[in-house]
Amino acid sequence: VGHWAQTVNLEPKLKMVDRFFSGLMDINRQKDFLTKNNISHVYIGKEEKALWNTQWIEKFKEIYQVGYQNESIIIYRVVIQ
Repeated sequence: VGHWAQTVNLEPKLKMVDRFFSGLMDINRQKDFLTKNNISHVYIGKEEKALWNTQWIEKFKEIYQVGYQNESIIIYRVVIQ
């Protein structure tokens, strides 16, 4: 999801992003969501950690590759096999 004014079909996409980060999607739905929306990287910073399920974010580390990380953020590279 980009800037609100530049995102087509914003409301449904926000709902899917919320489901994705809340941990309500199983791994197959996550991969489907990422593939259908051509998402190649997932950014997790302070705001994402504050808004969404941190247990799920920890599990994300087991599933996807860390592309970049520092003390504040992690960017995951999505590789779907």
